[in-house]
Amino acid sequence: MGRKINEDKYGISDRRYRELVYFCLQYKEWKEWLGHNDGTVPGQAADVIPGVHGKHSDPVAALAIKREQLQNKCKILEKAAERGEDKPVKQ
Repeated sequence: MGRKINEDKYGISDRRYRELVYFCLQYKEWKEWLGHNDGTVPGQAADVIPGVHGKHSDPVAALAIKREQLQNKCKILEKAAERGEDKPVKQ
């Protein structure tokens, strides 16, 4: 069986630890996406009918929602990094 270092050191399972690591590794990708998608939305093709299949398509709202979600994730990591500077990890 695998090592229990993460559970002993951080009080979380190895799977949860890996989930958090991979969450953190996405930070750079999120920041780059936010830098490139600053509020402009590509135009809609003339043959596309909004609201087909019962869905109302609002690309501006979808972009705003995605930006908000990624900004919130980035803030979570930035706050955690600030806290981590003050508190060394228990050995």
